Amino acid sequence: MLCGVPALRKLSGIEFDVFTGSRTLCLPNILSEAGYQTIATNAFYPDFFNATKAYRGLGFASINFPREFAPVEL
Repeated sequence: MLCGVPALRKLSGIEFDVFTGSRTLCLPNILSEAGYQTIATNAFYPDFFNATKAYRGLGFASINFPREFAPVEL
C-alpha cells in the first residue's frame, strides 16, 4: 500500500533491508509533496529491519521510536 513493493522476496528476504534512504515513489513522499505532514511510529529498535533508512526513503519526515530504544532524536 505504501509504495507497491510486493513482499515476494525478489529484492531480499526482507524488502526493508535493501532500502538505502534514497527517495522512492511512495505514498508518504507523494503526500509530503502535497503539503501533508508524514510521521512514522515504530515500537521497536531503529536498526531492526533497516527501519530508519527505509522510512526516510519512503518519505516520512518524522520517525519516532520508544525512548528506551532510541534516546536521541532521529
